[in-house]
Amino acid sequence: MVFLQQATNAIWLGSVYGLFAIGYALLFSVLGVLNLAHSAVFMWGAYLGWLAATRLNLPLPLAGLVAILGAGLIAVGLDLVAFAPLRKRQAPRISQLIGSIGLSLILVKIAQIIFKAQSKIFEISTSTEESTKFPSTTLSKESTPKTFCVFSAASRATSIPA
Repeated sequence: MVFLQQATNAIWLGSVYGLFAIGYALLFSVLGVLNLAHSAVFMWGAYLGWLAATRLNLPLPLAGLVAILGAGLIAVGLDLVAFAPLRKRQAPRISQLIGSIGLSLILVKIAQIIFKAQSKIFEISTSTEESTKFPSTTLSKESTPKTFCVFSAASRATSIPA
């Protein structure tokens, strides 16, 4: 059971790292900008998903959609406010890099003010069935944790000292 949980954690964390890498690669290859605010946008997506699931009581798939759309809107807003004007003026790439660092600091500080530097937990109820079946194992109702996911990545991103 512990091995299954650790394997799940490793796959999840590896997926998060993969998303970061794909995001950086796509932004750099398409826009020619190394957007260092990408991780802050990712963090805001996590917080928006948490708000949708815990405060609005939306189901997790719908909360995930809210997170994706919210992070996308933030990214588009950052591009319109910061990167598009720099591209229009044909500013050097270092200007865009410095701008993205500044945007990242602003987004992280806003998150620190609103959410504090604490981990946020998705509390979901366990199923009413006696067990949950997966392809390779069965988890009994007693062994299924109520805590689904802790956004440690978001809390680490917001734990930068003021």
